[in-house]
Amino acid sequence: MKISLIADIKGVLVGYRFDEGTEITIGREIGNAINPLSDGLSRRHAKIFFKDGDWHVEDLGSTNGSLKNGEKISGAVKIANGDRLRFGLVDVSVRLEELADAEAAPKAVQPVAEVPPVADLPPVADLPPVADLPPVEDLPAAGSQPTTPLKPAAVKKPIVPMKPVIRKPLAGGLRPGLKLPPKPGMKTGLKLPNK
Repeated sequence: MKISLIADIKGVLVGYRFDEGTEITIGREIGNAINPLSDGLSRRHAKIFFKDGDWHVEDLGSTNGSLKNGEKISGAVKIANGDRLRFGLVDVSVRLEELADAEAAPKAVQPVAEVPPVADLPPVADLPPVADLPPVEDLPAAGSQPTTPLKPAAVKKPIVPMKPVIRKPLAGGLRPGLKLPPKPGMKTGLKLPNK
């Protein structure tokens, strides 16, 4: 029995389809079968699995819990066709698909009805001659420029590192109470605080 899940993630519907042997984990962590980035969803929120001929859902100790048709899920709970599941702010509709006989055993191939042969068309011999047209000349388009050959790609120059800038200390070094001259646009210079 296959299961189809339609998740409503912030107004966007996303469909999933799984076979019986698949354990479906739901959570926002990468590696889960269904991992939307949604508010209220734990890293490993819940799982859906097939056991004893039925699909079940189980909450994995999530912070906000899981709901089945509006009721809180505790332990493994059997789910049926048309159930509504909620994990955090993610709503999921469940649709179960029984393996139809068509999938279990392919149908016998039925012969296609015989189609009568297509009637022969009359020969195309007496068509009127095509009017004699003057030969087409290769004329340049109006306003076009003659093409110029492409230039070879520019050779990139190697990157040369810059020489480091070495700043020399002020005469006598920086000492408490030293007054520095004003810079352009400043009214007064800077004064280093006294220790």
